[in-house]
Amino acid sequence: VYERSRSHFATLNKAQGRGSNIKYKPYVFTEQGIYMLMTVLRGELAVKQSKALIRMFKQMKDFIVENRDFLSSKEMTQLLLQTSQNTNDIMQHS
Repeated sequence: VYERSRSHFATLNKAQGRGSNIKYKPYVFTEQGIYMLMTVLRGELAVKQSKALIRMFKQMKDFIVENRDFLSSKEMTQLLLQTSQNTNDIMQHS
């Protein structure tokens, strides 16, 4: 079962005209949200920040792979597929 984060709910609610009285503000962006943001932002600082975020997500994923005993096979497969898709998306937008 796919669990949505607070930021997913905030995005969904705004897209559907709901969420004016959301209980919690999101604490983080999703990885997909950061990739979307990177396609919009321009400038030297934005490029540096984008590269730093990509490196951070890679480090997080490397950590997950190294500790895969804690994840189920299904979750690991889903993570690897998403990583591949995100990499393809980045290559198309750069």
